[in-house]
Amino acid sequence: MDELLYRQMPHSLEAEQAVLGSMLIDANCIKDVMEKLRPEDFYLRQNREIFETIYSMFLYSKPIDGVTVAGEMERNGTYDENTTRNYLVQLMEVTPTSANVNEYADIVRDKALLRAIATVASDITGMVQDGTGGASAVLDALWARCEALLTDYHAKNPLHAGIRAAELRQRLFRAVEPERADALLTLFVREGKLRFAAERYALADFTVRYTRRQTALRAELLALYRAADLRPERTDRVLARFDAKDRAEAERVLESLLTGGELIALAPRLCLHREAYMCACALVRAYFADHETLTLAAFRDLLGTSRDSALLVLECLDRNDRTRREGDLRRPGRRLYE
Repeated sequence: MDELLYRQMPHSLEAEQAVLGSMLIDANCIKDVMEKLRPEDFYLRQNREIFETIYSMFLYSKPIDGVTVAGEMERNGTYDENTTRNYLVQLMEVTPTSANVNEYADIVRDKALLRAIATVASDITGMVQDGTGGASAVLDALWARCEALLTDYHAKNPLHAGIRAAELRQRLFRAVEPERADALLTLFVREGKLRFAAERYALADFTVRYTRRQTALRAELLALYRAADLRPERTDRVLARFDAKDRAEAERVLESLLTGGELIALAPRLCLHREAYMCACALVRAYFADHETLTLAAFRDLLGTSRDSALLVLECLDRNDRTRREGDLRRPGRRLYE
């Protein structure tokens, strides 16, 4: 039974331990590891919890070593009195140097990708379980499916900048956690096969092609939203400014701008120019340089807008993981510094 489970769920316990041990004995390698791995890439739950603790500590610039990690795990409820401290010591003892940490991280990543791919389709799953295909061969089979799906989508939606990430995950994968599905798709982005923006995926060589009239409408829409600055504009009011004969076409272009990320949807029928949204992100980053938490009132003062407008923007930052809500307070999200 154990052998079957091992074949179904590829992993390398030794590589996972080597990565964690390297991070515990050499804090200088942590940044490189964080660029390659996420907590869900670790197969063993105990390893995943340790990495998640280190990840959180790294985000908040806390000192990281065996003692501080043990203390943080006690505070977050993942510390086991009987095993955790001894296991952390073991990790440091079996890893005499961090010199090869990048190679270990690559192994962990490769195994995590294989586990994620295993449920995509029966033939690909067979390649993983039988050991007949490495990560490269399996990814080639997955890419063929992804390319065909996106080619069809672009043909049917020529003004959309891409397919929603959630829709692509649903159509391409089965029973795969969103984080793992996104990890696979990110590989295609890095290889230059896909483009990802505004939570949408597109083939790298796809471009939206506007008519001359649509180009003029696009410029007018962007000017209107740019002038609104940090005061969200209702789409129906914006479209009402266009002649009746142009309104339907303007609505199509507006939808295209939303799919391309040039406009940011704060709520149904409420949008913000991307420049204003990025300005809000910059203000929040600067604020967190001197403060640990952010309140709605403080955010409203930062933007210089009404409470309602500030709340809409702040909730959008929450959804996009730029901020992380804790009760009535916000802390930096994982994507704030991207």
